[in-house]
Amino acid sequence: LYNMPLQGMKAKVRDLFFLGVFSAQRVSDYSEFRPYNITTTEKGTPIFKLTQKKTGSNVEVPILDNRCYEILRRYDYQSPSVPLQRVNLLLKDIFKELAKSVPSLMQEYSTAMTRREKDAENTYLRLCAKVANNEPLTNNELVEYNRRKQYAIEHDGTPVFKRDSRGNLLKYKWELITSHTARRSAITNLKLRSEERRVGKECRS
Repeated sequence: LYNMPLQGMKAKVRDLFFLGVFSAQRVSDYSEFRPYNITTTEKGTPIFKLTQKKTGSNVEVPILDNRCYEILRRYDYQSPSVPLQRVNLLLKDIFKELAKSVPSLMQEYSTAMTRREKDAENTYLRLCAKVANNEPLTNNELVEYNRRKQYAIEHDGTPVFKRDSRGNLLKYKWELITSHTARRSAITNLKLRSEERRVGKECRS
């Protein structure tokens, strides 16, 4: 992901995502880093220092990966400017492309259907019925029908969303990635790092 040759807004979204991976913060925080958020402790440890928007908590997060500075330098040591309403959509486009060379991103996971997905599927079924009955579609309906049909083709869906034996949705891993995945990944990585250090100390003892 870090080395993908992305341009424009997709490059900014990828870089923003990595700031979340490196800081373990929520997107509402890691999307608004400024030069004053990057500092050092009295002992010289580089950190992100900020007040979390959601909780109001003051936090100091050690910067453990030098790639963080590579990204920040591109944007004058602040978060790249990205419309947050586009982040999750562009992330899915990016990881869908990455899935061509990273097979694990094509693994399927069982998930519950959201209200929005139920509405989308019902809309597609209604439009399919109109097409089958040779009823004309409005321009908006035609756009929606073609978009949902393409999704169904790509996912081997019946009629739209692929399901497991219990009726739950099956989605590729890349479809499940959102801006919050950065925070979850960071916390997981920090936990694994801590466990590795503990095991290393026990082995040396």
